[in-house]
Amino acid sequence: MIIIIRDNGLGLEKAIQNKEANQPEHKSMALEIINERIALFKKTHGIHIKLEIGPTELDGYKTEVKLWIDKEKN
Repeated sequence: MIIIIRDNGLGLEKAIQNKEANQPEHKSMALEIINERIALFKKTHGIHIKLEIGPTELDGYKTEVKLWIDKEKN
């Protein structure tokens, strides 16, 4: 299964520029926490999840998140 989430906000590049200008010392933990949760889900449920985040220009959206979800084979 593939889940695609698109966002029409500022976009990744602009968000990074804003963060660097306004909070240069702040270290976001979001991706680290998400990856820990994905690993835990794989361990407890036998589900493999691949996460990809990147820019897009599709239909006026600026950011796209893709999740590939597969049941692990025994």
